[in-house]
Amino acid sequence: MESHSKKIDKEVLRWYTKVGTDLEKKGKNINKINLSLTGVYLPLMGINPGGFYLDTVLTGMDYSSNFINYFLPKEEVISKTTAKKSPFEIYEKITNSFRLPILAWGTINTIKGISDLYSYFAHGESPNWSETAFNFSTGIEHLALASSIYLKARDPKLLDKAPAWKDMLNKSKNKLEEIVSPVPKPVPVEATKYSMGELK
Repeated sequence: MESHSKKIDKEVLRWYTKVGTDLEKKGKNINKINLSLTGVYLPLMGINPGGFYLDTVLTGMDYSSNFINYFLPKEEVISKTTAKKSPFEIYEKITNSFRLPILAWGTINTIKGISDLYSYFAHGESPNWSETAFNFSTGIEHLALASSIYLKARDPKLLDKAPAWKDMLNKSKNKLEEIVSPVPKPVPVEATKYSMGELK
């Protein structure tokens, strides 16, 4: 049975798969988009020194994968390597296991930055600007990194299935119908007609 985190990860991947498919239908190059995302998170990572070592490793892996994907066809790299597994498989397996936490971290930090700006403009509360800048930069950095990882892992098979929330909604609806059984409608009874002689 899948854990809740895996179910959430699959739904996020489904959404990115749909976005990626729509972009490809419009003639967009996903490898180019991923390389553009690299151009977002690398500079931001440079202005945030002292980050986690694991974060640096994951960024390096994703950047390498994006660079090779764009400038060299994946099939050509695999055909030239003598390893049992291509670099793509190794990089993607590692980064895929961290993509949901990276996305969550980026979302939380971005929301913190937006909240600070809202408090400043709406209520005149001056935030710690260095902390606000840090939240914004790390938030956008990790959202770009997570988006790059998810877009590379697109799985068209997920689009053939209904979203998990629809499945859960249908199950809840069926369960509710079982608990609250419909009240049977009263069957109308026709009055028996008697003749005056029978009543006497």
